[in-house]
Amino acid sequence: MKIAVVCANGKAGQLITKEALERGLDVTAIVREENRSAAKQVILKDILDLQAADLAGFDVVVDAFGAWTEDTLPLHSTSLKTLCDALSGTDTRLLVVGGAGSLYVNPEHTLCVADGPDFPELFKPLAAAMAKALGELRKRTDVRWTYLSPAGDFQAEGERSGEYLLGGEELLLNDRGESIISYADYTIALVDEIVSGNHIQEAWLMTQEEKRVYLLKKLLSELPQFQKEQNLNTLLPDSEEEQKRLLRSLMNIRPPRPVSSDFLQLQDEYLSEEVRRRGTVDGNALPASPGNSRLVLWRGDITTLQVDAIVNAANCALRGCFVPCHSCVDNIIHSVSGIQLRLICDKLMNEQAHDEPTGTAKLTPAFNLPSRYVLHTVGPIVSGRLIALHRRQLADCYRSCLELASQHDLKSIAFCCISTGEFHFPQREAARIAVQTVSEILQTHAKPERVIFNVFKQDDYEIYKRLLE
Repeated sequence: MKIAVVCANGKAGQLITKEALERGLDVTAIVREENRSAAKQVILKDILDLQAADLAGFDVVVDAFGAWTEDTLPLHSTSLKTLCDALSGTDTRLLVVGGAGSLYVNPEHTLCVADGPDFPELFKPLAAAMAKALGELRKRTDVRWTYLSPAGDFQAEGERSGEYLLGGEELLLNDRGESIISYADYTIALVDEIVSGNHIQEAWLMTQEEKRVYLLKKLLSELPQFQKEQNLNTLLPDSEEEQKRLLRSLMNIRPPRPVSSDFLQLQDEYLSEEVRRRGTVDGNALPASPGNSRLVLWRGDITTLQVDAIVNAANCALRGCFVPCHSCVDNIIHSVSGIQLRLICDKLMNEQAHDEPTGTAKLTPAFNLPSRYVLHTVGPIVSGRLIALHRRQLADCYRSCLELASQHDLKSIAFCCISTGEFHFPQREAARIAVQTVSEILQTHAKPERVIFNVFKQDDYEIYKRLLE
């Protein structure tokens, strides 16, 4: 196995080079000045000058870069980017000598070692710089990387015991409540990983089922009744469909509180794959109505539409439906989009400091939906006789959404049947108002260029079909 150790002259670099050579690996040291490592093969080059040709042919590249002064701390990001760019799209693995400051200290992965009150102020800038570099590394799905963080107490002159604890992204403690590892034992762990390759971008190598189970366990562990549960596997249903239903339920009931970037990354991968498997529909390819080339009638699942924006019939709180697996479009859209949609809606509503008025609209990203944006509008609730106010409010919903779409230069928008479900607006009158309002507005607006009336029920399809003929 051919490996390159970048910055092999440093303390960690020299130990890694020596350990790898002793295990019979073919090692090349990459240094910017006279080689002080045990390697006989040397590339004399600054890390920032390395290119793809320099690293071609190696099975593994080890990044042992270190910078400590204030003016050099940004090099943690720039040097790592240089290596990633050089290895992009290749089979060569990248192992990064990391730091302990970014290890999590709580199951929710919201607090890191560097956030603790006992973390030395002197090392906080270094921890921040390394955390920034790690955050950028997480986005590199084009590189086969592994980031190895040491224990909290990383001892340069510690003894070589040949033993170490291997964990994930949380700070590990031994049976004495300590987090300690010597440079020598860390080197053993790193070279073990070089040889085994057990942790190459674990998140990206998980199957769809494994991702679903991971997400289920994380969401279950947030619930007070399960926070002390030692084996969350016992709470998981056996069948795939039951697991999917439980996952959706947990997402539905989750309040808008912070979540770790690791969770969001895995959730996004899982939901995006679910969308891909269900299939999407190109809104631009749907046939226009006979009477107006800018209007389209389509029956199907609005969360499969590839358009600039879909319209969500929201409630006045605008944070989605909290009823597990409810059949309303609000629930379905939030379930497919992911929990970020509730978080950003919560932010908007906290800034607004009052409920969303009926007939108005808000625009948010669509996250994992195939559309680019979601337009949230609150339709009128008809609890008794239909009155003129209800009609005006429903027309305002369509008007507000179209105005927002025009302001953001959106070319295509898909409306669901606003207020005809849980809000009990009569279907025929709702459809008449929708078609009339949209048709009038399009006469004075160039954008959106295409408006899709999305229906789910056959009787709604027949109603709209007659209106659009």
